[in-house]
Amino acid sequence: MELKQFGKALITLKRIIAIKPQIPEYHFFAGLIYVRSGDTTSSQNYFKEADNCYNTILDSISKENKSFDFVLMNKAINLVCMGDKEKGNNILKQLYANEKDDIEKEVLSDFINKSRSEIVNYFLNGKQDTTTMLAGKPSKPKRIRFLRLKDNKRHKLSSGLYLLKRDYVESEGFRLRDTDEYYDIAKKIKMSFKNIDSVYKGFDKHSKEFVLFFSFNKIGSKELSDFTKKCINQEVGIFINNKLITASRLYYSIDNGKIELSGKFTENEIDNMELLVKNAINN
Repeated sequence: MELKQFGKALITLKRIIAIKPQIPEYHFFAGLIYVRSGDTTSSQNYFKEADNCYNTILDSISKENKSFDFVLMNKAINLVCMGDKEKGNNILKQLYANEKDDIEKEVLSDFINKSRSEIVNYFLNGKQDTTTMLAGKPSKPKRIRFLRLKDNKRHKLSSGLYLLKRDYVESEGFRLRDTDEYYDIAKKIKMSFKNIDSVYKGFDKHSKEFVLFFSFNKIGSKELSDFTKKCINQEVGIFINNKLITASRLYYSIDNGKIELSGKFTENEIDNMELLVKNAINN
């Protein structure tokens, strides 16, 4: 990728960070691009923000949680990029020593004792699917079929939850509502809304925003748990009426049968989506 293309990617990342400042990967990749451009001061600022985000996530989940080690690995890689190579490598080596899965060991070994410049080259030279690598899993593109917007003419998508993959070629993916983000949608890794028990509007007093609550029945709760376990550390989106409404990284499985849709929606928008979801349940 040429420097000019990195510049375009950085502009996009900054827009996304303004919308989703809590996602550490966006700060991390912005830092990588700044390193490549020679701006070490700006890169450090982004790596520090990524570290803060990783700490917040790690503080919110237990060590027994399936995603804890994945997030900790990401934090360690970021630490190396921040300049704390010793601390980052100690974490990676400890994770490697405790890991029993051979594939995960292989992933960890790719980063142990690597310098910042080697990590930058690893991610920015396209040697690996960066989204998948940060999730701590090897890329398996042949096993998952992702649909682009043009494919939707042949494959009508029902409203529901879908596994997503970022599409950096604008206009070829499904555009996320009110953003410049585009995504491809996994055709088979999805969950429909047919087993929703109830859907209703609410108001979050802290964010002062209208939200939409989903409560699944017993079958739906099991489906939701199974679906989210498959998608840990990957992007998941809610698709309603042929539109991608929201997208976020999933850090743990949802086992209580409840989700909520938020994102600075107006009350009228929430009312319309509630009606569309209820229609999807009945059809």
